[in-house]
Amino acid sequence: MRDTKEAGKYLFLSGIDTPSDGNAVELFTATLRGGDPLWIKSQFPGCLRRTPATGLPDRLQTRLRDLGFPDSFAGDAPLFPPKQSNDKGGLKGTIGFLAIAAIALVILLGLIHGAMLVAGWLFGK
Repeated sequence: MRDTKEAGKYLFLSGIDTPSDGNAVELFTATLRGGDPLWIKSQFPGCLRRTPATGLPDRLQTRLRDLGFPDSFAGDAPLFPPKQSNDKGGLKGTIGFLAIAAIALVILLGLIHGAMLVAGWLFGK
Protein backbone atom coordinates (compact mmCIF):
# COMPACT_ATOMS: atom_id res chain seq x y z
CA MET A 1 0.00 0.00 0.00
CA ARG A 2 1.48 3.33 -0.99
CA ASP A 3 -0.45 5.35 1.60
CA THR A 4 1.40 4.76 4.87
CA LYS A 5 -1.18 6.63 6.95
CA GLU A 6 -4.05 4.55 5.52
CA ALA A 7 -2.05 1.37 6.09
CA GLY A 8 -1.43 2.52 9.66
CA LYS A 9 -5.17 2.92 10.18
CA TYR A 10 -5.90 -0.70 9.34
CA LEU A 11 -2.89 -1.98 11.26
CA PHE A 12 -4.05 0.06 14.26
CA LEU A 13 -7.60 -1.27 13.98
CA SER A 14 -6.41 -4.86 13.65
CA GLY A 15 -4.82 -4.65 17.09
CA ILE A 16 -1.67 -6.28 15.73
CA ASP A 17 1.49 -4.87 17.23
CA THR A 18 4.67 -5.57 15.27
CA PRO A 19 7.81 -3.43 15.32
CA SER A 20 7.99 -3.27 11.52
CA ASP A 21 4.52 -1.71 11.32
CA GLY A 22 5.11 0.80 14.14
CA ASN A 23 5.89 3.76 11.89
CA ALA A 24 2.66 3.43 9.92
CA VAL A 25 0.58 3.04 13.09
CA GLU A 26 2.34 5.98 14.74
CA LEU A 27 1.68 8.16 11.68
CA PHE A 28 -2.03 7.34 11.86
CA THR A 29 -2.39 7.74 15.62
CA ALA A 30 -0.49 11.04 15.57
CA THR A 31 -3.37 12.54 13.58
CA LEU A 32 -5.89 11.23 16.12
CA ARG A 33 -4.28 12.28 19.38
CA GLY A 34 -6.25 14.91 21.22
CA GLY A 35 -9.18 14.58 18.83
CA ASP A 36 -12.78 14.31 19.87
CA PRO A 37 -13.90 10.64 20.03
CA LEU A 38 -16.73 11.41 17.58
CA TRP A 39 -14.22 12.77 15.07
CA ILE A 40 -11.92 9.79 15.65
CA LYS A 41 -14.90 7.52 15.00
CA SER A 42 -15.42 9.16 11.64
CA GLN A 43 -11.99 7.92 10.59
CA PHE A 44 -13.01 4.27 11.08
CA PRO A 45 -14.79 2.05 8.55
CA GLY A 46 -18.57 1.83 8.96
CA CYS A 47 -18.51 -1.84 9.90
CA LEU A 48 -16.25 -1.07 12.87
CA ARG A 49 -18.55 1.72 14.08
CA ARG A 50 -21.38 -0.81 14.27
CA THR A 51 -19.31 -3.46 16.06
CA PRO A 52 -19.83 -3.87 19.81
CA ALA A 53 -16.71 -2.92 21.72
CA THR A 54 -16.57 -6.41 23.23
CA GLY A 55 -16.04 -7.73 19.70
CA LEU A 56 -12.86 -5.69 19.30
CA PRO A 57 -9.42 -7.07 20.13
CA ASP A 58 -8.26 -6.24 23.66
CA ARG A 59 -5.22 -4.41 22.29
CA LEU A 60 -7.48 -2.18 20.18
CA GLN A 61 -9.73 -1.42 23.15
CA THR A 62 -6.67 -0.32 25.11
CA ARG A 63 -5.43 1.82 22.22
CA LEU A 64 -8.85 3.50 21.92
CA ARG A 65 -8.88 4.33 25.63
CA ASP A 66 -5.38 5.78 25.25
CA LEU A 67 -6.75 8.06 22.53
CA GLY A 68 -9.39 9.41 24.88
CA PHE A 69 -12.36 7.08 24.41
CA PRO A 70 -14.48 6.83 27.55
CA ASP A 71 -14.44 3.58 29.53
CA SER A 72 -18.18 3.28 28.90
CA PHE A 73 -17.55 2.26 25.30
CA ALA A 74 -16.54 -1.24 26.41
CA GLY A 75 -20.09 -2.64 26.73
CA ASP A 76 -22.05 -4.79 24.31
CA ALA A 77 -23.52 -1.79 22.49
CA PRO A 78 -21.99 -0.72 19.18
CA LEU A 79 -18.96 1.51 19.50
CA PHE A 80 -21.13 4.38 18.31
CA PRO A 81 -24.82 3.51 17.89
CA PRO A 82 -26.67 4.94 14.90
CA LYS A 83 -28.06 8.40 15.53
CA GLN A 84 -31.77 8.66 16.19
CA SER A 85 -33.33 11.73 14.66
CA ASN A 86 -35.81 13.57 16.87
CA ASP A 87 -36.58 16.08 14.15
CA LYS A 88 -40.07 15.55 12.78
CA GLY A 89 -39.98 18.61 10.57
CA GLY A 90 -42.08 20.86 12.77
CA LEU A 91 -42.82 24.44 11.84
CA LYS A 92 -39.53 24.97 10.01
CA GLY A 93 -40.16 21.96 7.80
CA THR A 94 -43.68 23.11 7.00
CA ILE A 95 -42.57 26.65 6.15
CA GLY A 96 -39.76 25.30 3.98
CA PHE A 97 -42.13 23.00 2.11
CA LEU A 98 -44.65 25.80 1.54
CA ALA A 99 -41.91 28.16 0.30
CA ILE A 100 -40.64 25.58 -2.20
CA ALA A 101 -44.19 24.80 -3.33
CA ALA A 102 -44.91 28.53 -3.86
CA ILE A 103 -41.73 28.99 -5.90
CA ALA A 104 -42.56 25.94 -8.00
CA LEU A 105 -46.08 27.28 -8.61
CA VAL A 106 -44.75 30.68 -9.73
CA ILE A 107 -42.31 28.99 -12.12
CA LEU A 108 -45.05 26.75 -13.52
CA LEU A 109 -47.43 29.69 -14.05
CA GLY A 110 -44.62 31.63 -15.72
CA LEU A 111 -43.95 28.75 -18.10
CA ILE A 112 -47.63 28.43 -18.98
CA HIS A 113 -47.96 32.19 -19.57
CA GLY A 114 -44.80 32.22 -21.69
CA ALA A 115 -46.01 29.27 -23.77
CA MET A 116 -49.33 31.05 -24.38
CA LEU A 117 -47.53 34.23 -25.51
CA VAL A 118 -45.27 32.30 -27.89
CA ALA A 119 -48.26 30.40 -29.27
CA GLY A 120 -50.03 33.72 -29.86
CA TRP A 121 -47.07 35.09 -31.79
CA LEU A 122 -46.69 31.95 -33.84
CA PHE A 123 -50.32 31.46 -34.70
CA GLY A 124 -51.42 35.10 -34.87
CA LYS A 125 -53.96 35.11 -32.10
